[in-house]
This record gives sequence, structure tokens and C-alpha cells, in this order.
Amino acid sequence: MQQNDFLKHVVQTLEDLDIPYAIVGSFASSVHGEPRFTNDIDVVFDLQERTLTENTF
Repeated sequence: MQQNDFLKHVVQTLEDLDIPYAIVGSFASSVHGEPRFTNDIDVVFDLQERTLTENTF
């Protein structure tokens, strides 16, 4: 799976589960005009007890 495809899958899953998230790190900075090539994607998401009890993973 390509990096962009993986990111799309992760984002879609988080959105389907209504989990707040942010794309950070080098991937985000590259999108906003400051390229960095670390070949990873950093995703921060907010897992609260509500989220863990309402959704099954």
C-alpha cells in the first residue's frame, strides 16, 4: 500500500468513527510548503473513554 493510500484509509476510518485527529510532522509541513523528506506520516488523534466505549476496533 502506498503512503497516500494508507493515509486516506486512516483518515476515513477516523472520520467514520468521529474521532478528532490532526496530521502533523513532515507530511503536514510538506503540504503547507516546507518540504521535509522523512518518509513517515504522523497522526495525532484524541481517544477519549467515550470513543473507546462507543466504537469497536
